[in-house]
Amino acid sequence: MIETFFPPCYAAVQIIHWVRRNVVTKKTKFLHSHVVEYFSGSKAVDALVNDSPWSKAKAKEGAEMVFEYRESAVQFMDDMLKHKFFHRLEQKQQKKNQECLQR
Repeated sequence: MIETFFPPCYAAVQIIHWVRRNVVTKKTKFLHSHVVEYFSGSKAVDALVNDSPWSKAKAKEGAEMVFEYRESAVQFMDDMLKHKFFHRLEQKQQKKNQECLQR
């Protein structure tokens, strides 16, 4: 199945800028040298549904996007992941030194 690619609308770009400014991020090193900032997806979804100007309680009448339910925010974040506004990384456990375990 071929998916057609549509660029995100202006409102989507504004929402992503709001997420980057208002969702708590942490810093870590990726591949032992590259410093990256990351956020938890669940916290981003909670912020969109509860605190954002696009939440059901705070949205203006006639707003292009309104996040009434978590599912709509999850779908939006998934679409933005496909548009490569951010990347998904999996956290890997660091291996402990084998010599310490054998003693």
